Amino acid sequence: MDWGKLHSFVGGVNKHSTSIGKVWLTVLFIFRVMILVVAAQEVWGDEQEDFVCNTLQPGCKNVCYDHFFPVSHIRLWALQLIFVSTPALLVAMHVTYSRHQAAHRLRRAGGVDPATLQELKQRRVRIEGALWWTYTCSIFFRIIFEATFMYMFYFLYSGYHLPWVLKCGISPCPNLVDCFISRPTEKTVFTVFMIAASVICVLLNIAELCYLVLKGCFRSGRLARVPKDRANHTLKENKQNEANELIAETGHHTISTFPS
Repeated sequence: MDWGKLHSFVGGVNKHSTSIGKVWLTVLFIFRVMILVVAAQEVWGDEQEDFVCNTLQPGCKNVCYDHFFPVSHIRLWALQLIFVSTPALLVAMHVTYSRHQAAHRLRRAGGVDPATLQELKQRRVRIEGALWWTYTCSIFFRIIFEATFMYMFYFLYSGYHLPWVLKCGISPCPNLVDCFISRPTEKTVFTVFMIAASVICVLLNIAELCYLVLKGCFRSGRLARVPKDRANHTLKENKQNEANELIAETGHHTISTFPS
């Protein structure tokens, strides 16, 4: 898989995100994608070839390997990274639609030169309004996907620790045989590291989600106070005008009744 294209795609969306979102992208590609591409694939290699059982019964080794490792760690991590990065597509589609609408309004207003359109494409879109909902939903889906895959790892492999010896008695094995995987300690270290990186990403997503919710609440409260302040200001002006008119009428009545 071309991880560079994925980085270009997610990075293009990430320039519209918050500072926490930029940190999340850094952790995703440095501590997860690069580790997966550079180190983890070399550690796992051909897993089934290095899986050994102390029996010569045909088919026993294949059945035991399929039982203990139904899905490869590498493929499951790659699938996890694809799913976690997919919600950014929602934000990318929303930003593209907003820019298209803005360009359409400019064209209807009058002649637009290519420089203005290029500046519109490069302009950073603020996370507010409908985009706030889209961005918040994308973060929520990220958290769901991360938690789901972490549970899948724990469920499929009975934990995050790879044992030295696996006991297998599945047919066609003649009896309970011992099976061995290569470099179990090293694979355990990489598994724990990738799970820890997933936990860090989940915490960053939760922090960004809380930040956006609080920011949205503050913005809504500030917008709600503006009409109230404006109404209070108008009421004060009306009362002041009434008082001025009353003073003017009283003064005029006093002058008209003053004896000449």
